Amino acid sequence: MFVTVFLLIQFLSCSENCEPSENFALYFKTVISQETTLRSSSLKEMKNDTILSLICTGKDIDWFNATTGELKFKDYVDKSIIVGGLCVYVNEEFLFSVGYVPDVMSYVLNYPVLKHSVNDNRYYIKNGYPGWDEGNPNYLSVKEDREKNWKEIEQGWNIFIEQLKKEGRYRK
Repeated sequence: MFVTVFLLIQFLSCSENCEPSENFALYFKTVISQETTLRSSSLKEMKNDTILSLICTGKDIDWFNATTGELKFKDYVDKSIIVGGLCVYVNEEFLFSVGYVPDVMSYVLNYPVLKHSVNDNRYYIKNGYPGWDEGNPNYLSVKEDREKNWKEIEQGWNIFIEQLKKEGRYRK
């Protein structure tokens, strides 16, 4: 309850910089109140009483690096409310969502995530957590689930990438 009230206050104090505009169709929301955890790539598991809060628009991110998956927010964006996950929109169209995970977690998530590197305060969109590579013995046990879950967001992901390119915020 306290966290919900705190996050609601954070949202209400959002500056005008966070308002969607005609020039920047891309925007991001986060879940600030719901009964279930936002999982996988869709809103299927959200309850009717879910409250989404606007975080920022395309103008509030510096860039997305396709090689590393890093999503670089401008310094003034209040990233403390992203703990509810990240929902990505273009105009009014919901594209996909990713669950939030700090890199100090000790469990496995096989759906797309926004990984927060706590030490350097960077954010990365990844297909799961932790980021095991093919050399790791656990890789094969999660590969199929991660690929299936990534396919669920693929259409929205492609729209997201094209919009980043249009806004000049895409890096290879």
